[in-house]
Amino acid sequence: MHSLNSGYKHISLHSCDWNNLLARFPIYAVKKNYRAIGIDDGPFEKGKDAFSMMVGVLMRADFLIESVSMERITVDGTDSTDRIIEMIENDFKRNAAVIMTYGVTFGGFNVADLFKVNLETGIPVISITRKRPDMDSIVSAIVNTQQEAYYKLGIMNSYHIQELALENGSSIFINPIGIDVKSSLSFIKKLTRTGNIPEPIRIANIVASALKK
Repeated sequence: MHSLNSGYKHISLHSCDWNNLLARFPIYAVKKNYRAIGIDDGPFEKGKDAFSMMVGVLMRADFLIESVSMERITVDGTDSTDRIIEMIENDFKRNAAVIMTYGVTFGGFNVADLFKVNLETGIPVISITRKRPDMDSIVSAIVNTQQEAYYKLGIMNSYHIQELALENGSSIFINPIGIDVKSSLSFIKKLTRTGNIPEPIRIANIVASALKK
């Protein structure tokens, strides 16, 4: 039977066992005007488009956009991890304190190995979504439609989704990799201007969506 970790850990600023978390993950000290990379993909037509666009935005903590990068990824393929690494190393020169992605799948079920991204670039990664992923539907779709099902399920099983309560009363769902939850919250809070999605991801989504029009 194929399964993903269906358990979610709810974390709030007030209820965390910080001592336990800090023992597991390092705290990152960053400059006041650090840079962050936001990554998201654009829309595509299922069954028609073979490729989708992935967009990366390099943004300073004061919300100044310094660079935008675009990569083509295969719909339902396995190349999103390599394209993210190439984008960071070639276009952004690893010039960031944190990488933020909207979720871990791009171009349909092109599952990104964000652990490899963290290892190859040396930059902590935080995947973020507004809604709790429907794991049963994800597993079913991967098993029934994907040629690289075991590879993709293996990556998905390595993630541990955590629900993070924000000060505005809303929640988001994150996978922090190479970074502790407290530092993740600090980055998210600093880089969010409106709603609950950090600005680097929000701008990457706007650009990627516009490319299809």
